[in-house]
Amino acid sequence: MLPTLHSCASAISQGGAPRRAAVGLAVLLCVGSLGCGPVGYLQTVTFDARELVREAEDVRAPELAPYEYHAAWEYLRMAREFGARADFELAIDYGKRSARLARDGRRRAERVARERRDAAARRKAESKGKSAPQPGDAPDDAPGDAPGGAPGDAPDDPPLR
Repeated sequence: MLPTLHSCASAISQGGAPRRAAVGLAVLLCVGSLGCGPVGYLQTVTFDARELVREAEDVRAPELAPYEYHAAWEYLRMAREFGARADFELAIDYGKRSARLARDGRRRAERVARERRDAAARRKAESKGKSAPQPGDAPDDAPGDAPGGAPGDAPDDPPLR
């Protein structure tokens, strides 16, 4: 039979300060150990991992970093599933994996997007800078293909007049 609150209070009051400290410590340990799993789950899965997956979506990770994004999404789904079964240790582990992959996916998507923007800017600058193709610009210029030259001329020979 479980003790009532009144019986616990009377036992503490009769035992003095050392007994009160021991009971207080026991209560603190019990309450603390009950809250660790769900609190850690809420922090890792509900707040951290979910938010990082959303941030990865915002930078187009599903198309620019598909492996990292979809793996993060699946780990988040598994973390929620284990959390629903109250297996908080596995849920937290999967939540941490999801957060790590979502962070990696976001970084990769940002890098790929930046590289694509830079490449497009270079192509645009190159197309604006050229009015007409110049001899030797293209890597496929073969000897004799220079404008004004005869077949068989070397590319650094002056054009014929």
